[in-house]
Amino acid sequence: MCPPSLPQELVPLHEATAVAHHLIFERSPARRAERDLDAIRSELTLALAAVGRILAREANGLRLLTMAEVEALTRPPARRDRPALYMTRGDLIDAIELLRQSRKAGSRM
Repeated sequence: MCPPSLPQELVPLHEATAVAHHLIFERSPARRAERDLDAIRSELTLALAAVGRILAREANGLRLLTMAEVEALTRPPARRDRPALYMTRGDLIDAIELLRQSRKAGSRM
């Protein structure tokens, strides 16, 4: 049994997208140009935001971002003043499961 605080643990978004890619597509992204990896990360960020909550760490704490804010922050070029983005471990697990189910359902059509 995991500690009760584990689902609330914050996972940096760049790590969340790497984990999501690996678990949804059952492989790690191949070595690609950095520009291609940025596009994959952006797409996965938007997919995760569609089914989960993306949080921004700001001076006064964490703030839940709207989909429009996530889109603006992930659109290239990357902003240098972009806040640190996170998902909770619990939200990430739930989001990955929803995206995996959606992908499997789509492949059966």
